[in-house]
Amino acid sequence: MARIRFKYAPARYRTGKYDRAKIPAIPVILYGTKQKVSISALVDSGADFSLLNKEIADLIGVGYFDEEKDKVGGIGGEVEVRRGKIEFRITDGRNSFRQAKLHIAVPAENTAFGEALILGRKDFFERYVIEFREKSEDLSIKEITERT
Repeated sequence: MARIRFKYAPARYRTGKYDRAKIPAIPVILYGTKQKVSISALVDSGADFSLLNKEIADLIGVGYFDEEKDKVGGIGGEVEVRRGKIEFRITDGRNSFRQAKLHIAVPAENTAFGEALILGRKDFFERYVIEFREKSEDLSIKEITERT
């Protein structure tokens, strides 16, 4: 499978009084139990797992594992989440990788955390070779065809 290259995109948030930062965000299609939606997702090598905005989760329908809530922490502090799974596909409009499962955490309440989906290491980084190039503000992704 070939690599798909993406240019960094302007963030939805401002960095203080300065212009919007450019971030490694990629277009993905999310498939839930109710419907599918196309969104932009932040590729975050510092995130342990993927985090999906509650509004989007409610819209598409997430297959939650149970009613139990968990607490997770990050740069924005601690938040209560429910864990579940969805299917997703990476696409640039011309090329796409095969649809795959993604374990996610969804905040129990609507919480603003920047992008609608943060793609963390669990599942996502295990499935792809990802190369960040800060100087040229782009990243490339290649699907790993054999899992070891």
